Amino acid sequence: MAMGRPARSVADRQMMKLIGERLRWVREALELNQADIAAIVGVHQTAWSLYERGLRMPDQFEVPRLVAKLKISIPYILGDGLEGVERELAILLASKHPELAGNIHIQRRTRTDPS
Repeated sequence: MAMGRPARSVADRQMMKLIGERLRWVREALELNQADIAAIVGVHQTAWSLYERGLRMPDQFEVPRLVAKLKISIPYILGDGLEGVERELAILLASKHPELAGNIHIQRRTRTDPS
């Protein structure tokens, strides 16, 4: 009987690829290299590279740190829109990845006419 982690399912691999893509988009929007963003979030550059390539998933201790340090949200990481992402970063992400903008809710100000 073989020991170790079971093989990842197709769904697991797809999720890892999605998470990696979303993290890469954040890094690129912030104009950081992998070493710099890894230092900001407190992981080794090799770990960050593996996240971006979809070969490793952040563990349950790393995800809250990623969210806090990068000012992103768990729904964003998991493929939802930009809700919960810091405003300036959300604007940068939406400008580079318009498909994300479909989930942005902008509150419009109405101008009152004094007449």
